[in-house]
Amino acid sequence: MSSISSPGLGSGLDVNSIVKSLVDAERVPFDKKKDKAQEVNTAKISSFGNIKSAMSELDDILFDLKLPFTFNERIVDTSSSKFTVEAGSASVTGDYDIEVLQLAAAHKMTSIGFTEGDPVGEGTMDFTVGSETFKVEISATDDLEAVKAKISDASNGLVTASILTADDGQHLTLTGTKTGAGNDIAITVTDIDGDITDGSGLSRLNYNGAPDDTFTLQNTAQDASIKVDNFLTVNSDTNSFDSVVAGAVITVTGTHTAGEKDKFSISKDEESIVTRLTEFIEAFNKVVVSVEEASDVNVDLDTAGTLVGDSTVRTMMNQIRTALSTPVKLEDGNVFSLSMMGISTKKDGSLELDAKELKDSVHTNFDDLSEIFASSEGIGRKLNDVVSEYRKFGGLIDQRITGLEESNVRWDEEQVKNEKKLSTLKDRLYSQFLSMDLLVAQLKATGDYLTTQLDNLPGFTSKN
Repeated sequence: MSSISSPGLGSGLDVNSIVKSLVDAERVPFDKKKDKAQEVNTAKISSFGNIKSAMSELDDILFDLKLPFTFNERIVDTSSSKFTVEAGSASVTGDYDIEVLQLAAAHKMTSIGFTEGDPVGEGTMDFTVGSETFKVEISATDDLEAVKAKISDASNGLVTASILTADDGQHLTLTGTKTGAGNDIAITVTDIDGDITDGSGLSRLNYNGAPDDTFTLQNTAQDASIKVDNFLTVNSDTNSFDSVVAGAVITVTGTHTAGEKDKFSISKDEESIVTRLTEFIEAFNKVVVSVEEASDVNVDLDTAGTLVGDSTVRTMMNQIRTALSTPVKLEDGNVFSLSMMGISTKKDGSLELDAKELKDSVHTNFDDLSEIFASSEGIGRKLNDVVSEYRKFGGLIDQRITGLEESNVRWDEEQVKNEKKLSTLKDRLYSQFLSMDLLVAQLKATGDYLTTQLDNLPGFTSKN
C-alpha cells in the first residue's frame, strides 16, 4: 500500500489545523507571559528614564550649590566707557570713583626712508628693550626687508618689525610688545666703517632717544595711570590694575578729560543665589512629579504606576529627603535648615517657597551661605552626593535600566528556545498523525477488499 503524502488524507481529518491548535496551545501561554513581562519591563525602563532625566537637571543645579564661590559672587555696577571692572568672590564691596589719567603704551618708532632693494649697510644692531637684549647681524647685501626679517627672527617677541612705504621710500617701524615705563627700545649700531655719526650705512638705524636720531618717535613706553577717589594715584605697566581694590581687576580703555571721573560699585550678588535656589526647588519638584507618576496608585481607576513599591525609588527619595531635612551645624555653633529660608515641604513631598522670606534670608545670612550649602556637611554637597550616585553614568538608575533590558533579552532568548521545542513537538505530532493516517487507510482498504469479496460470494446479498 502506498504511503499518504497529504496529512489527513487517509483519515479524513484536518490534520494541519489539529497540529496547529495543539502547538498553539503550548505556545500561547508562554508568549502571553513573555509579552506581559517585556511590556512591564519596558514601562519600567521608560519610568526610570523619566526619573533620571529629572535627576540630571537637579544634579546640574546642585553642582553649583556645592561650590563655595557660588555663594561669594559679586556684582559690578558702572556705566563708564573708560574702564571695565571684574570682581572676584574675594572682592571688597564698596563704591569707588575712578579718573583715568593715561593709558599704558608700548614704544613705537619709524625710521627715515630707504630706497627699496638697496643695501642698508653692514654691521651689527644691539637691541635693548627694558632689561632684555638681543643682537642682529646685518650683511653687506641686506636691504630693509632683510633687516626687518632678521629683527623679527631674533627679537624673541620683544619687538615687532614692519615696513611702511611712502613717497620717500621704505620706512622701518619698530614696536615694543611690552607696555609700561622703562620698556623703551634702544638700538646701538656698530657700523662696518666704524663711524655711526656720518649718517650713512647702518648708522642710519642707530637709536638712543637723542634729538638727532634718524628714527621718529611715535609712542613712548609709558604706564597707565588712574586716580582713585580723587586722591590716590596708581600706576600700572599694563592697562589693568589688580591691586587697587582687593579681588577686583580694573582695565582702562580710555582717558578722562581733566576733572572728569566715573563711579563703580561692587556688591554681593544676592539675586543670583535667590535665582539658583528657586531653580533648585523647581528641579527638585520635577523629580517628585516623575517619581509620583511612576509610583502612584489610583483606587478609583484601579491603576498603579509601573514602579509602585520599587525599592530603588523608595530608597532614593528617602536619602534625598534626609539630606534636605538634616540641619547644618555652623562653625559658630548655630544650626541652619532650609525651613529658615522660607523653603518648606508639602504633603506630597514637593518643596514650597516663600519668595520674600528666601530673599530676606539670603540678605541676612549671605556670609554663611557658603558653609550652609558647600561645606563638607552642607546641604548642597550632601544632596549632590546622593543625586549623583543615582543619575551618573553607570549609577544606580542605570543599573536598574540595564537589569530590565537584560531581562527583556533573556525573554527573547527563552522564546527562541521555546520555538525549538514547539518545532520538535510539531514534527512529532505530524509523525503520529501520519502513522494514524496510514493505519486508517490500511484498515479502510482491507474493509473495502473484504466487502468486495463478500459481495462476490454465491448467495450473498449486500444490505447496502
